[in-house]
Amino acid sequence: MIFNAEQMGIISSAAGVSKNDILSANEAITIVVRILGYELRAKESGGYPAGYMNVAMHLGLLDGVTFDEKVTYSQAIALLGNVLTY
Repeated sequence: MIFNAEQMGIISSAAGVSKNDILSANEAITIVVRILGYELRAKESGGYPAGYMNVAMHLGLLDGVTFDEKVTYSQAIALLGNVLTY
């Protein structure tokens, strides 16, 4: 799955993400913004991580979601729920 996501440009091997890693909030938000096709807008808005956060907020993906440093299961579910209703 990590390999497929890398091939699709959703994650970067330069980021050093492994299948056993716990994602940070910035990483999770970046992945979601890329999946939705807003990477260019995020880069134009300041890049990683601020541009991705700005795009996610603008799209309403962070509505009702507060993040810790690492993403918990309930936070991931809330983020994905917002993606489904976006």
